[in-house]
Order: sequence, then C-alpha cells, then structure tokens
Amino acid sequence: MFCSFCNQNKSEGVSFLNVELCNSCMEEITNITVEDDKYHYYIDIIKNIFKKCQLDN
Repeated sequence: MFCSFCNQNKSEGVSFLNVELCNSCMEEITNITVEDDKYHYYIDIIKNIFKKCQLDN
C-alpha cells in the first residue's frame, strides 16, 4: 500500500475514503496534539482528501 500521508510504500495500514494510511501515520495522528508541529500538516492533508471526495462525487 502507498500511504497518502507519509508518501511511502508500507506493508500494513487502513483504507478510508479511497485513501491509504499506514499504521505508523495512524498511530501518530491518533496521538498528535494541537501544539505539535505536524498538526497543521495533517489537517491540510485531511482537508485535501475531503475536497477530492467532493469533486469525485
């Protein structure tokens, strides 16, 4: 699978909204706080995923 968050090929993860998410990114996202440097990075990726879903429908 190709993770849409870290842009790497990984062996395990989850798929939602036609997006692949590796276990490492899933773990990081579920434990991230608003103060974390990567918080806005992940928010932007999630926004783009939702925008793409709207365009595909």
